[in-house]
Amino acid sequence: MSLPQIDRRSLLRALGTGAALGALAGCGVPAAYVAPGDRAGADLSARDKRLSWANWPLYIDTDDSDDSRRPTLEAFEKRTGVAVDYAEEINDNDEFFGKISPALMNHQQTGRDLVVISDWMCARFVRLGWVQEMDRAGQPNVTEYLDPQLRSPAFDPGRRYTVPWQSGITGLAYNRRRVGRELRRVSELWADDLKGRVTLLSGLDEAFALLMQGNGVDVTRWTADDFHLVCDQVASRVRAGHIRRFTGNDYIKDLASGDVLTCQAYSGDVIQLQADDPDIRFVVPEEGAELWSESLMIPNLARGVRTGVAGGAGCGGRAARGAAGAVQCRRRRAGAERVGGRAGVAPRHGRDGRDDRRAVRRRGEGRAAVRAGRL
Repeated sequence: MSLPQIDRRSLLRALGTGAALGALAGCGVPAAYVAPGDRAGADLSARDKRLSWANWPLYIDTDDSDDSRRPTLEAFEKRTGVAVDYAEEINDNDEFFGKISPALMNHQQTGRDLVVISDWMCARFVRLGWVQEMDRAGQPNVTEYLDPQLRSPAFDPGRRYTVPWQSGITGLAYNRRRVGRELRRVSELWADDLKGRVTLLSGLDEAFALLMQGNGVDVTRWTADDFHLVCDQVASRVRAGHIRRFTGNDYIKDLASGDVLTCQAYSGDVIQLQADDPDIRFVVPEEGAELWSESLMIPNLARGVRTGVAGGAGCGGRAARGAAGAVQCRRRRAGAERVGGRAGVAPRHGRDGRDDRRAVRRRGEGRAAVRAGRL
Protein backbone atom coordinates (compact mmCIF):
# COMPACT_ATOMS: atom_id res chain seq x y z
CA MET A 1 0.00 0.00 0.00
CA SER A 2 1.43 3.36 -1.03
CA LEU A 3 0.90 5.71 1.89
CA PRO A 4 0.83 8.96 -0.13
CA GLN A 5 -2.03 7.57 -2.26
CA ILE A 6 -4.09 5.99 0.50
CA ASP A 7 -7.82 6.65 0.39
CA ARG A 8 -10.89 5.21 2.10
CA ARG A 9 -11.11 2.21 -0.21
CA SER A 10 -7.43 1.24 0.03
CA LEU A 11 -7.51 1.74 3.80
CA LEU A 12 -10.42 -0.65 4.18
CA ARG A 13 -8.76 -3.13 1.85
CA ALA A 14 -5.51 -3.01 3.83
CA LEU A 15 -7.21 -3.37 7.20
CA GLY A 16 -9.95 -5.72 6.19
CA THR A 17 -8.40 -8.40 3.99
CA GLY A 18 -8.67 -11.04 6.68
CA ALA A 19 -12.07 -9.79 7.75
CA ALA A 20 -13.36 -10.01 4.18
CA LEU A 21 -12.14 -13.59 3.91
CA GLY A 22 -13.88 -14.40 7.16
CA ALA A 23 -17.07 -12.67 6.05
CA LEU A 24 -17.26 -14.85 2.96
CA ALA A 25 -16.81 -17.98 5.02
CA GLY A 26 -19.13 -16.67 7.72
CA CYS A 27 -21.95 -16.27 5.19
CA GLY A 28 -22.42 -20.02 5.31
CA VAL A 29 -20.59 -21.24 2.21
CA PRO A 30 -21.78 -24.88 2.12
CA ALA A 31 -18.32 -26.33 1.44
CA ALA A 32 -16.91 -24.62 4.54
CA TYR A 33 -19.44 -25.98 7.04
CA VAL A 34 -18.51 -29.18 8.90
CA ALA A 35 -21.33 -31.36 10.20
CA PRO A 36 -21.18 -32.49 13.86
CA GLY A 37 -20.39 -36.10 12.96
CA ASP A 38 -17.27 -35.09 11.03
CA ARG A 39 -15.54 -32.96 13.68
CA ALA A 40 -13.84 -35.45 15.99
CA GLY A 41 -10.57 -37.11 15.05
CA ALA A 42 -9.32 -40.58 15.89
CA ASP A 43 -8.68 -40.96 19.63
CA LEU A 44 -4.94 -41.47 19.95
CA SER A 45 -4.70 -40.23 23.53
CA ALA A 46 -3.81 -43.66 24.94
CA ARG A 47 -0.40 -43.53 23.26
CA ASP A 48 -0.01 -39.88 22.15
CA LYS A 49 0.45 -37.94 25.38
CA ARG A 50 0.91 -34.54 23.78
CA LEU A 51 -1.21 -31.41 23.62
CA SER A 52 -0.58 -28.52 21.22
CA TRP A 53 -1.92 -25.15 22.36
CA ALA A 54 -1.95 -21.89 20.35
CA ASN A 55 -2.33 -18.71 22.41
CA TRP A 56 -1.53 -14.99 22.45
CA PRO A 57 1.69 -13.54 23.94
CA LEU A 58 1.74 -12.74 27.67
CA TYR A 59 -1.38 -14.82 28.24
CA ILE A 60 -0.50 -17.38 30.91
CA ASP A 61 1.22 -17.26 34.27
CA THR A 62 5.02 -17.40 34.38
CA ASP A 63 7.44 -17.91 37.24
CA ASP A 64 8.38 -14.59 38.86
CA SER A 65 12.05 -15.54 38.85
CA ASP A 66 12.12 -17.30 35.46
CA ASP A 67 9.81 -16.15 32.65
CA SER A 68 10.55 -19.29 30.64
CA ARG A 69 8.72 -21.42 33.21
CA ARG A 70 4.91 -21.68 33.27
CA PRO A 71 3.89 -23.12 36.67
CA THR A 72 0.30 -23.99 35.74
CA LEU A 73 1.36 -25.93 32.65
CA GLU A 74 4.05 -27.70 34.64
CA ALA A 75 1.49 -28.70 37.26
CA PHE A 76 -0.87 -29.95 34.57
CA GLU A 77 1.86 -32.01 32.90
CA LYS A 78 2.84 -33.57 36.22
CA ARG A 79 -0.75 -34.39 37.16
CA THR A 80 -1.85 -35.82 33.80
CA GLY A 81 1.34 -37.07 32.16
CA VAL A 82 0.44 -35.01 29.07
CA ALA A 83 3.23 -32.86 27.56
CA VAL A 84 2.03 -29.42 26.42
CA ASP A 85 3.52 -27.74 23.35
CA TYR A 86 2.55 -24.14 24.14
CA ALA A 87 3.01 -21.65 21.29
CA GLU A 88 2.50 -17.88 21.60
CA GLU A 89 1.69 -17.68 17.91
CA ILE A 90 -1.51 -15.62 17.78
CA ASN A 91 -0.90 -11.97 16.97
CA ASP A 92 -4.19 -11.00 15.31
CA ASN A 93 -7.57 -12.74 14.97
CA ASP A 94 -7.89 -12.39 11.20
CA GLU A 95 -4.26 -13.33 10.67
CA PHE A 96 -4.70 -16.53 12.67
CA PHE A 97 -7.98 -17.28 10.90
CA GLY A 98 -6.13 -17.09 7.59
CA LYS A 99 -3.48 -19.47 8.92
CA ILE A 100 -5.75 -22.33 10.00
CA SER A 101 -8.95 -21.86 7.98
CA PRO A 102 -7.70 -23.73 4.87
CA ALA A 103 -7.21 -26.88 6.93
CA LEU A 104 -10.54 -26.58 8.72
CA MET A 105 -12.62 -25.93 5.63
CA ASN A 106 -10.93 -28.88 3.91
CA HIS A 107 -11.55 -31.25 6.84
CA GLN A 108 -7.86 -31.47 7.75
CA GLN A 109 -5.98 -31.23 11.04
CA THR A 110 -4.68 -27.82 12.09
CA GLY A 111 -1.83 -29.19 14.20
CA ARG A 112 -3.40 -27.52 17.25
CA ASP A 113 -5.51 -29.11 19.99
CA LEU A 114 -6.46 -25.87 21.76
CA VAL A 115 -6.76 -22.31 20.49
CA VAL A 116 -7.69 -19.05 22.23
CA ILE A 117 -9.25 -16.29 20.11
CA SER A 118 -11.59 -13.34 20.62
CA ASP A 119 -15.26 -14.11 21.09
CA TRP A 120 -16.36 -12.38 17.89
CA MET A 121 -14.03 -14.71 15.97
CA CYS A 122 -15.12 -17.70 18.08
CA ALA A 123 -18.63 -17.00 16.82
CA ARG A 124 -17.43 -17.58 13.26
CA PHE A 125 -15.79 -20.90 14.17
CA VAL A 126 -18.88 -22.12 16.00
CA ARG A 127 -21.15 -21.08 13.15
CA LEU A 128 -19.02 -22.95 10.62
CA GLY A 129 -18.82 -26.09 12.74
CA TRP A 130 -15.04 -25.88 13.04
CA VAL A 131 -14.79 -26.70 16.76
CA GLN A 132 -15.75 -29.68 18.87
CA GLU A 133 -18.22 -29.80 21.71
CA MET A 134 -16.52 -29.83 25.11
CA ASP A 135 -17.03 -32.44 27.81
CA ARG A 136 -18.13 -30.44 30.84
CA ALA A 137 -17.88 -33.54 33.04
CA GLY A 138 -14.12 -33.05 32.86
CA GLN A 139 -14.36 -29.31 33.55
CA PRO A 140 -16.05 -28.88 36.96
CA ASN A 141 -14.68 -25.37 37.48
CA VAL A 142 -16.50 -24.07 34.42
CA THR A 143 -19.84 -24.98 35.95
CA GLU A 144 -18.91 -23.77 39.41
CA TYR A 145 -17.04 -20.52 38.75
CA LEU A 146 -18.06 -19.12 35.36
CA ASP A 147 -19.49 -15.61 35.72
CA PRO A 148 -23.22 -15.53 34.87
CA GLN A 149 -22.57 -12.74 32.33
CA LEU A 150 -20.59 -15.12 30.16
CA ARG A 151 -22.39 -18.41 30.69
CA SER A 152 -24.57 -18.40 27.62
CA PRO A 153 -23.62 -15.96 24.84
CA ALA A 154 -25.90 -15.94 21.81
CA PHE A 155 -23.14 -17.32 19.56
CA ASP A 156 -22.68 -20.37 21.82
CA PRO A 157 -25.78 -21.00 23.99
CA GLY A 158 -24.83 -22.89 27.11
CA ARG A 159 -21.12 -22.62 26.26
CA ARG A 160 -21.05 -26.02 24.53
CA TYR A 161 -18.07 -25.22 22.29
CA THR A 162 -16.17 -22.46 24.09
CA VAL A 163 -15.08 -21.39 27.55
CA PRO A 164 -13.77 -17.91 28.44
CA TRP A 165 -10.04 -17.75 28.93
CA GLN A 166 -9.63 -14.15 30.01
CA SER A 167 -11.35 -10.78 29.83
CA GLY A 168 -10.06 -7.23 29.90
CA ILE A 169 -10.30 -3.73 28.44
CA THR A 170 -9.09 -2.21 25.16
CA GLY A 171 -7.85 1.32 25.82
CA LEU A 172 -4.76 3.47 25.36
CA ALA A 173 -1.20 2.88 26.53
CA TYR A 174 1.62 5.38 26.59
CA ASN A 175 5.03 6.05 28.12
CA ARG A 176 4.55 8.82 30.68
CA ARG A 177 8.22 9.69 30.88
CA ARG A 178 8.74 9.91 27.13
CA VAL A 179 5.47 11.73 26.41
CA GLY A 180 5.98 14.11 29.33
CA ARG A 181 2.31 14.40 30.32
CA GLU A 182 -0.83 12.43 31.10
CA LEU A 183 -3.08 11.30 28.26
CA ARG A 184 -6.78 11.04 28.96
CA ARG A 185 -8.72 11.54 25.70
CA VAL A 186 -8.68 9.97 22.24
CA SER A 187 -8.12 13.39 20.64
CA GLU A 188 -4.77 13.64 22.45
CA LEU A 189 -3.39 10.95 20.12
CA TRP A 190 -3.17 13.58 17.40
CA ALA A 191 -0.87 16.03 19.20
CA ASP A 192 1.93 17.26 16.93
CA ASP A 193 4.73 15.89 19.14
CA LEU A 194 3.34 12.34 18.79
CA LYS A 195 3.49 12.31 14.99
CA GLY A 196 4.84 9.02 13.69
CA ARG A 197 4.81 7.47 17.15
CA VAL A 198 1.17 6.32 17.32
CA THR A 199 -0.21 2.87 16.45
CA LEU A 200 -3.74 1.49 16.30
CA LEU A 201 -4.95 -2.10 16.38
CA SER A 202 -5.59 -3.73 13.02
CA GLY A 203 -9.04 -5.00 13.99
CA LEU A 204 -11.65 -2.64 12.58
CA ASP A 205 -14.06 -3.29 15.44
CA GLU A 206 -11.50 -2.18 18.02
CA ALA A 207 -9.65 0.59 16.22
CA PHE A 208 -12.72 2.25 14.76
CA ALA A 209 -14.85 1.91 17.89
CA LEU A 210 -12.20 3.87 19.79
CA LEU A 211 -12.02 6.58 17.11
CA MET A 212 -15.80 6.86 16.80
CA GLN A 213 -16.03 7.36 20.54
CA GLY A 214 -13.39 10.05 20.21
CA ASN A 215 -15.72 11.77 17.75
CA GLY A 216 -18.52 11.64 20.31
CA VAL A 217 -20.37 8.77 18.63
CA ASP A 218 -22.43 6.26 20.61
CA VAL A 219 -20.88 3.03 19.31
CA THR A 220 -24.09 1.12 19.98
CA ARG A 221 -25.87 3.32 17.41
CA TRP A 222 -23.28 4.34 14.84
CA THR A 223 -24.22 5.18 11.26
CA ALA A 224 -22.57 4.79 7.86
CA ASP A 225 -21.68 8.50 7.97
CA ASP A 226 -19.91 8.00 11.32
CA PHE A 227 -17.91 5.13 9.87
CA HIS A 228 -16.96 6.94 6.66
CA LEU A 229 -15.84 9.98 8.65
CA VAL A 230 -13.45 7.82 10.65
CA CYS A 231 -12.17 6.21 7.43
CA ASP A 232 -11.39 9.65 6.01
CA GLN A 233 -9.74 10.80 9.25
CA VAL A 234 -7.54 7.71 9.46
CA ALA A 235 -6.56 7.91 5.79
CA SER A 236 -5.57 11.55 6.27
CA ARG A 237 -3.48 10.77 9.35
CA VAL A 238 -1.75 7.88 7.60
CA ARG A 239 -0.88 10.13 4.65
CA ALA A 240 0.45 12.74 7.06
CA GLY A 241 2.66 10.13 8.73
CA HIS A 242 0.99 10.58 12.11
CA ILE A 243 -0.14 6.95 12.43
CA ARG A 244 2.95 4.75 12.34
CA ARG A 245 1.20 1.46 11.56
CA PHE A 246 -1.63 -0.91 12.46
CA THR A 247 -0.72 -3.83 14.71
CA GLY A 248 -1.84 -7.02 16.32
CA ASN A 249 -0.31 -7.90 19.69
CA ASP A 250 3.09 -6.89 18.32
CA TYR A 251 2.49 -3.33 19.55
CA ILE A 252 4.03 -4.66 22.77
CA LYS A 253 7.61 -4.54 21.51
CA ASP A 254 7.15 -1.10 19.93
CA LEU A 255 5.87 0.37 23.19
CA ALA A 256 8.51 -1.35 25.29
CA SER A 257 11.37 -0.20 23.02
CA GLY A 258 10.16 3.41 22.80
CA ASP A 259 9.63 3.28 19.02
CA VAL A 260 6.00 4.09 19.81
CA LEU A 261 4.95 6.63 22.44
CA THR A 262 1.25 5.85 22.58
CA CYS A 263 -0.94 3.13 21.13
CA GLN A 264 -4.20 1.28 21.37
CA ALA A 265 -3.60 -1.60 23.79
CA TYR A 266 -5.02 -4.33 25.97
CA SER A 267 -5.12 -3.78 29.73
CA GLY A 268 -3.38 -6.99 30.76
CA ASP A 269 -0.46 -6.58 28.35
CA VAL A 270 0.29 -3.14 29.77
CA ILE A 271 0.25 -4.32 33.37
CA GLN A 272 2.86 -6.92 32.51
CA LEU A 273 4.98 -4.35 30.64
CA GLN A 274 4.89 -2.17 33.76
CA ALA A 275 6.83 -4.83 35.63
CA ASP A 276 9.86 -3.82 33.52
CA ASP A 277 8.99 -0.16 32.95
CA PRO A 278 6.70 1.57 35.47
CA ASP A 279 6.49 4.63 33.21
CA ILE A 280 4.22 2.72 30.83
CA ARG A 281 0.63 3.60 31.64
CA PHE A 282 -2.79 2.25 30.66
CA VAL A 283 -5.82 4.52 30.48
CA VAL A 284 -9.50 4.06 29.74
CA PRO A 285 -10.24 7.16 27.62
CA GLU A 286 -12.75 9.59 29.04
CA GLU A 287 -15.00 8.81 26.08
CA GLY A 288 -15.18 5.12 27.08
CA ALA A 289 -13.67 1.80 26.05
CA GLU A 290 -14.52 -1.80 25.21
CA LEU A 291 -14.54 -4.85 27.41
CA TRP A 292 -13.43 -7.95 25.53
CA SER A 293 -13.56 -11.64 26.25
CA GLU A 294 -11.47 -14.34 24.58
CA SER A 295 -12.31 -18.01 24.67
CA LEU A 296 -10.64 -21.39 24.48
CA MET A 297 -11.82 -23.91 21.86
CA ILE A 298 -10.92 -27.37 20.55
CA PRO A 299 -10.63 -27.28 16.72
CA ASN A 300 -11.88 -30.14 14.59
CA LEU A 301 -9.74 -33.26 14.29
CA ALA A 302 -7.60 -32.37 17.32
CA ARG A 303 -5.03 -35.08 17.02
CA GLY A 304 -5.42 -37.23 20.09
CA VAL A 305 -6.13 -35.64 23.46
CA ARG A 306 -9.89 -35.94 23.90
CA THR A 307 -12.12 -33.07 24.97
CA GLY A 308 -12.16 -33.94 28.66
CA VAL A 309 -8.36 -33.82 28.90
CA ALA A 310 -7.86 -30.98 26.44
CA GLY A 311 -10.36 -28.83 28.24
CA GLY A 312 -8.68 -29.71 31.51
CA ALA A 313 -5.55 -27.81 30.50
CA GLY A 314 -7.50 -24.63 30.85
CA CYS A 315 -10.50 -25.52 32.93
CA GLY A 316 -10.39 -28.86 34.65
CA GLY A 317 -8.48 -29.29 37.90
CA ARG A 318 -8.53 -27.36 41.16
CA ALA A 319 -5.13 -25.89 40.30
CA ALA A 320 -6.78 -24.01 37.45
CA ARG A 321 -9.34 -22.15 39.58
CA GLY A 322 -9.59 -18.88 37.70
CA ALA A 323 -12.80 -16.83 37.59
CA ALA A 324 -14.05 -19.04 34.77
CA GLY A 325 -12.10 -22.12 35.76
CA ALA A 326 -9.48 -20.98 33.28
CA VAL A 327 -5.87 -20.22 34.21
CA GLN A 328 -5.50 -16.53 35.01
CA CYS A 329 -2.19 -14.71 34.73
CA ARG A 330 -2.03 -12.89 38.06
CA ARG A 331 -0.54 -9.68 36.77
CA ARG A 332 -2.83 -9.51 33.76
CA ARG A 333 -5.94 -10.07 35.84
CA ALA A 334 -4.84 -7.57 38.48
CA GLY A 335 -4.35 -5.00 35.76
CA ALA A 336 -7.89 -5.38 34.47
CA GLU A 337 -9.25 -5.00 37.99
CA ARG A 338 -7.14 -1.93 38.55
CA VAL A 339 -8.53 -0.04 35.58
CA GLY A 340 -12.03 -1.53 35.59
CA GLY A 341 -13.74 1.09 37.72
CA ARG A 342 -12.35 4.15 35.96
CA ALA A 343 -14.92 4.32 33.20
CA GLY A 344 -17.84 2.43 31.73
CA VAL A 345 -16.99 -0.22 29.16
CA ALA A 346 -18.99 -2.03 26.53
CA PRO A 347 -18.94 -5.85 26.33
CA ARG A 348 -18.15 -7.19 22.88
CA HIS A 349 -19.85 -10.58 22.98
CA GLY A 350 -23.31 -10.72 21.41
CA ARG A 351 -25.44 -12.19 18.65
CA ASP A 352 -22.46 -12.85 16.41
CA GLY A 353 -19.76 -12.02 18.93
CA ARG A 354 -19.66 -8.33 18.02
CA ASP A 355 -22.95 -6.52 18.18
CA ASP A 356 -24.32 -6.89 21.71
CA ARG A 357 -22.65 -3.77 23.11
CA ARG A 358 -24.11 -2.05 26.14
CA ALA A 359 -24.18 1.73 26.21
CA VAL A 360 -20.77 3.18 27.00
CA ARG A 361 -20.83 5.33 30.10
CA ARG A 362 -18.59 8.34 30.47
CA ARG A 363 -16.11 8.64 33.31
CA GLY A 364 -17.79 9.24 36.66
CA GLU A 365 -21.34 8.47 35.52
CA GLY A 366 -22.26 5.61 37.84
CA ARG A 367 -20.39 2.38 38.39
CA ALA A 368 -18.81 0.46 35.52
CA ALA A 369 -21.13 -1.59 33.36
CA VAL A 370 -19.17 -4.71 34.25
CA ARG A 371 -16.51 -5.73 36.72
CA ALA A 372 -13.50 -6.05 34.49
CA GLY A 373 -11.05 -8.82 35.20
CA ARG A 374 -13.63 -11.15 36.78
CA LEU A 375 -14.79 -12.64 33.47
